[in-house]
Amino acid sequence: MSISCVVLAAGMGKRMNSSTPKVLHRILGTTMLEYVIRAAGSLRPGRIIIVAGKHIDSIKDMVDNKNISFSLQKEPKGTGHALLCARPFVGGAADSIIVLNGDTPLIAPNTLKRFLDRHRRRKDVLSVLSFMASRTDEYGRVVRNDSGDILSIVEDKDADAHQKT
Repeated sequence: MSISCVVLAAGMGKRMNSSTPKVLHRILGTTMLEYVIRAAGSLRPGRIIIVAGKHIDSIKDMVDNKNISFSLQKEPKGTGHALLCARPFVGGAADSIIVLNGDTPLIAPNTLKRFLDRHRRRKDVLSVLSFMASRTDEYGRVVRNDSGDILSIVEDKDADAHQKT
């Protein structure tokens, strides 16, 4: 089965108080984006597409991989719009599309492999990987019903008091 990986890297990183694009901040000498690209590469995808905004040229300069395509998100219209910007590069070329955030350097290749295996084994149309945070401030929420089904995803700034608990 073929896989395409879309890496969302258009975030500005305003909370980081830096002019450097968020995904280009370094951890132990390696950019956050490089960690995500390595994890994505462990799946041996047919394509990796990076969606970036106004800092796309800086990101292209950093990425030393000729097998990566870049898609420009001209206006910051949110995550869903960023994913739509990758559509021309993905087309019908993949059986599965994995969408990763470029600012998640701790995502482990084994986590991605297990996630993809479960998705395929269950024959799900859509799967979402989430986590439980000990500190919930500034994280979005995956809102579920009593059966564990996903009802919505709510950003922290939009979450009501009940969702924040």
